[in-house]
This record gives sequence, C-alpha cells and structure tokens, in this order.
Amino acid sequence: MQRKFNYIGIAIIVIAVAIIIFNIYQRQLGKKGAQEELSRLSSANPGQVILYAPTGTLPSGYILPSDFPEQNLKIIQSYTASYTISSPQQVTFVYISKLTMEQNFAAFKAYLQQHKWKIVNETNKPDLKTFNAARDDTQSQVIIAKTSAGVRVTVSEFSQNGIQNVQ
Repeated sequence: MQRKFNYIGIAIIVIAVAIIIFNIYQRQLGKKGAQEELSRLSSANPGQVILYAPTGTLPSGYILPSDFPEQNLKIIQSYTASYTISSPQQVTFVYISKLTMEQNFAAFKAYLQQHKWKIVNETNKPDLKTFNAARDDTQSQVIIAKTSAGVRVTVSEFSQNGIQNVQ
C-alpha cells in the first residue's frame, strides 16, 4: 500500500514539473512564437507548417485589394499553411461580414468573374453559400455561412507557386 502511494506521489511531482517546464518554455518563446511552434509541432500533415496571424490581422505580407468585396474586415482568424512538397502555399482568413448572405454571394461572384477566376462550383442555399474557383495554378474557395455571430466568410487560396496577395 505504501509503495502505491509513493508511485502516485512521484507521478504527481513529474506532472507538476512538466507543467512548470512547459510554462517557462512558452514564456521564453513569447505568445506568437509559442503559437507558431505549437502549430508546427501539432501539424496534422507531415511537411505542413501552419502559421497563425495575430487575431484581427491578415497574415504578414497579405493586403486586401482595394476592390475586395468588403473593406475594414473584422478578422477572427487567419493563417498561412506551407507545404514542403513543391513549395505550395495556402492563405486563409475568416471574418464576420457586415453584408447579408445574398450581398456577399453577389459581391464575390462579381469579384471572382472580374478577376478572371473560373468558377468551377457554387452553392447557393439560404444558410450556406460557396464558390470554388480556379485561375492559373491557384485554387480559391469562398464559404459564406450564417452563424449565431453573424455572416461568417472564409476565404482560402492555394497555389503551387506560393501566394503573393489575395486577388
């Protein structure tokens, strides 16, 4: 019985030390570095690195075109995903829109067509609207969804040669 309590005590001490070491490590990396390191370490796909941008911002180096369907976005999440095979890259950002579902659908359809994207698939349901489009070596997906927080728009672009900007 005494041995069992010794093992439990040792286990508790080991867990406490691990938590302390993780907290020290996280403080040393800083919040952004810790998020990047955690996403790198926990990546679901081998060779994939996901870098989250700070809440409220687009990934570093990405600027919305002046004719993007909506400006002054309330970004709730954004990230880039890089893959080691052939250097493809993905950029994704999610925001709560000030436009209605229907306004977003019409605005994105016009925007994609204006920028010479070929719309390969679209969904137009009351609570969900999507576009899948392609241009050159880049694929784009727009998801417009009705949520309790409002109209949520997710924009993703994936390119074999890296993405320079969202257009």
